[in-house]
Amino acid sequence: MIYRIVKNCFIYLCFISTNLFSQNLPLNLYWAGNTDSALVLANKIIANKKIVSSEKLANAYDFLAEYNLEQSHFGNNLKYISLQFKVNKNSCLDSALYFARKANYYNCYIMIDSIFYYCKLARKTILHYSFKKEDRITLSRYYSYFGNAARNTSDRNINILDSAIKFSDNYFLKALHYRRYATFISDLINIKEKQWLAKDKLRLFEKSISCLKNAESYATKIYPNKKSCLHG
Repeated sequence: MIYRIVKNCFIYLCFISTNLFSQNLPLNLYWAGNTDSALVLANKIIANKKIVSSEKLANAYDFLAEYNLEQSHFGNNLKYISLQFKVNKNSCLDSALYFARKANYYNCYIMIDSIFYYCKLARKTILHYSFKKEDRITLSRYYSYFGNAARNTSDRNINILDSAIKFSDNYFLKALHYRRYATFISDLINIKEKQWLAKDKLRLFEKSISCLKNAESYATKIYPNKKSCLHG
């Protein structure tokens, strides 16, 4: 009798959980500009991690990794990246993204050897990915993280961020990647300052300003009445 009651309670909790967490996954809310709602939902999912699916839990960890990165809480960023990777059924592209995100984490501390190591893993892993079934959002994130981290390695290539923007299918990612692109160019101008002619630096400076304007435009579509971390 007691066993049946416990079993029925568990089934009921699973039913509630399925309905509560089946819509508006935290990352989707975040990309729609609803950071506060995403944070509340992510914490609810993690509090119920024993009864939610691994997919929903991975999504919550993924969002919290992004959120902490934007808040410059890099230690938490790395923690949630690792937790997300452990609970997710990782494809080749997921693994490439994971390595690119770790490279980006080490880029925050400019730990060159670690950046180079994870950039190398990310690059090798994505070579095994089949582009016949494109996961555009994951690809855009991969190129964005990889491009950002590769600023401090031999993989430095401004065209990587062109790919990040190309595969971005929502305003949030476009704003984020254009802003990251502008930062990339600014850093590149400073690195090459003594080597380039004034006209080359001016061309890149104008490109950086253009990227910031694009970031501002997309960010305003999400937040028409306030400034946000996405604004240039």
